[in-house]
Amino acid sequence: MRGKPFSGKEAFDMGLVSLLSPLGETEQYALQIAGEFSRKPPAMMRKTKRLLRGDVEIILERISDEEKELKKALMTTEAKEAIRAVMEKRPAVFS
Repeated sequence: MRGKPFSGKEAFDMGLVSLLSPLGETEQYALQIAGEFSRKPPAMMRKTKRLLRGDVEIILERISDEEKELKKALMTTEAKEAIRAVMEKRPAVFS
């Protein structure tokens, strides 16, 4: 980008990286993070990765639309019964 190397701290300060490893512990740190990712559901990780490659504005608009739909769905009689059933530890009754 700049045509010259820069340090990890400079990359962090520029917002290019979100995390710095302690000096001399990079490999151990990377393996720890990789382990965390490996315990996540693979299908969801692929979907998240695909979303992160897209246009940010479109993604944010989609998230907003989905949030609105979820709020509407949570107000339905069925959703209220499902939540109530979970809280009361009983099977839901949808009639």
